[in-house]
Amino acid sequence: MKRIKKVITKTPMRISFIGGGTDFPDYFNHYGGKVISSSINKYIYVTVKEHSHLFNEKFRLNYSETESVNNVNDIKNEITRACLNFLNIKTPLYISTISDLPTSSGLGSSSTFTVGLLNALHYYSTGKKASSKQLRLFIY
Repeated sequence: MKRIKKVITKTPMRISFIGGGTDFPDYFNHYGGKVISSSINKYIYVTVKEHSHLFNEKFRLNYSETESVNNVNDIKNEITRACLNFLNIKTPLYISTISDLPTSSGLGSSSTFTVGLLNALHYYSTGKKASSKQLRLFIY
């Protein structure tokens, strides 16, 4: 298999019309939850690339902060740390995130980032696109 050197994903953000609170366990455990939403023309771009051995750190992350660490478990960004651990990725990586909108916009930026990162990491590590079914299994 040809080794993938860099992957860039473009994942749409979404706006919810009806529903909400489904990301709060106190709410959905009591009331359940359904949401009607649609994607919009604003995106989160995630780049995953091989990180050179010439750098002092094994992992470098750029989002609203910059992190440089040698151990996955030292990563402060909970989503990135969880995705790397879930997919059991240990190879040195540079992960960069760019968004069309600021964080905490209420437009699903955390879930959008998670889907984009899982897609990028899966493709980087396997050379294959993740199916919708695989992504649902990754997330749930």
